[in-house]
Amino acid sequence: MVRKTESTVSVLDILRKDRFSEAEEHKRRRDELSKESRNWALRRDQYRERSKDAHREALEAREERDAINLRTKALKEQRDRIQAEGAEFKGKDKEAFERYREEARKVHEQLTAEAEKSRAANDKTVSLFEESKVDRILAEAAHKKFVECRRAADEEHRLFMETQKSARNMTGLTEETPVSIFACPVGEKGREVIAHMNEHHAPLSYWALGYLPEIDPKEILDIGCGGGMLIGKLHSKYPCARLHGVDISDESVKATRENNKDIGGLDVRKASVSDLPFDDGSFQLITAVETYFFWPDLPGDIMSAARCLAPGGVMMIVAETYLHPGLSEHHRQEIAEHRLNIIPNEDMLKLMDSAGMDARFQVLEENDWVVFIGVKRS
Repeated sequence: MVRKTESTVSVLDILRKDRFSEAEEHKRRRDELSKESRNWALRRDQYRERSKDAHREALEAREERDAINLRTKALKEQRDRIQAEGAEFKGKDKEAFERYREEARKVHEQLTAEAEKSRAANDKTVSLFEESKVDRILAEAAHKKFVECRRAADEEHRLFMETQKSARNMTGLTEETPVSIFACPVGEKGREVIAHMNEHHAPLSYWALGYLPEIDPKEILDIGCGGGMLIGKLHSKYPCARLHGVDISDESVKATRENNKDIGGLDVRKASVSDLPFDDGSFQLITAVETYFFWPDLPGDIMSAARCLAPGGVMMIVAETYLHPGLSEHHRQEIAEHRLNIIPNEDMLKLMDSAGMDARFQVLEENDWVVFIGVKRS
């Protein structure tokens, strides 16, 4: 056996440290690009809203102009009729002729005023349509920048994960701390945990599903599928959808397949949320129940999941515990024991927003339950 010298260990430590620093730099750039993309999305949405408002006002102005033109046409016909009737009295009845001429003059004044209103309404219509067009062009440019930033952020996330993995491999280590049996069930104990979670999480899942918007998803992904309890409920709720599940535990993958063997086309794979084996925009609904707090890089992993979500698609993240001043000591001990990375609800909304989703949350205070619903922006 060759013993490593102190200097060799020091060099390896330095190289590993540099590699981790490189990974952190990719993570920093990813977060900056995510923030920039969010700003571009906000500007795009503002331009789109302004364009819609200007277009609506232009249509209203055009309707007003058309109504004025109809009145103008009627006044012109009225004036011409009066003039024609008055002409019959010319040279015959001076008083009657003057009366008709005065009446025609008054109608002509109204006609002139309406014509001026028509020109003003037309100018307003043209101006508003042009304003709407300009804002639409600006919105398209902002959306292009948004897409560029999102793609760059995704690339930085890929480099972050790749570099971090490389740094860990330099030492032959995976994680410095053991993974909770609840995060990755293994062996006989793991099978017991899976059965327990299927039963224990059922009421929580049923409650959370009630907050999903009215959707008709064709493809659904459950991240951290465990024993497949939620997949069964999703099949009942959306019988025409194709269901997919991923989990880092071989036991969980096996249990999900066994417990849902009657579901046709079910696709269950061993995979991490950090590296989902699906194309961009593959799913209209993505769910994650009692799992987010085990994810190794929560901001990046939410981005990874959002990448697989189609525009307008829905992401549902559910937890049976959220941070608040009245959280029981029992729950606090569980959080520490299982190393749960539970974050404030407002922070989760920010992460989902950074990943390109409009998000909200709902809590059931008496149970400490929380569900986050995010809709991916176009």
